[in-house]
This record gives sequence, C-alpha cells and structure tokens, in this order.
Amino acid sequence: MVGSYALPTNEELRIRAYGAFATQNRAVTKQDYESIAYRMPAKFGSVKRVAVVQDLDSSRRNINLYICSLTTDGELTLATDSLKKNLKTWISK
Repeated sequence: MVGSYALPTNEELRIRAYGAFATQNRAVTKQDYESIAYRMPAKFGSVKRVAVVQDLDSSRRNINLYICSLTTDGELTLATDSLKKNLKTWISK
C-alpha cells in the first residue's frame, strides 16, 4: 500500500510538533505549509517528506509542494494522485 503510515522518529516528531504550534491553523510561510501537510490525518494517506518551493515563474506568487510517501517496505516513493488530491483538499480547508 503506497502512502502507508510509518511512525516518525523522535527527531521528526519534535520538528513536526514545533511546526504545528507555530502555524496556529494558518498557512503563510513555507514552514506552515510543511506543517499542515504533515498533520493530514493518516486516513487520507501519509506524507513522509515535503518540500515547499515558490514558483518564480508565476505572476501570482504560487508555491509548489513536492511530496514523497513510503512503500510497505519502508522505501520512499512518488506520491499517488489520490494522496495529492487528498492533500490539496486538506490544505484548502
């Protein structure tokens, strides 16, 4: 199952907790978007790694999120379309 949930390490958990506190349910900075992506409930899929990059070619200051998930063997893999759609819905709320 792609996008399965693996428990974060202690260091990952510390970073995510700090990020969740800092966002205060808003998304303004790159770190806010990363934190919101990591906080998506596992029932919608699991994001293992997130990279947020501002699109310099966009006149509307768009940002791009690049995500990876895990295979059942614990290896990083490209995220499925359903995971991407779920993340888009989660962020828009």
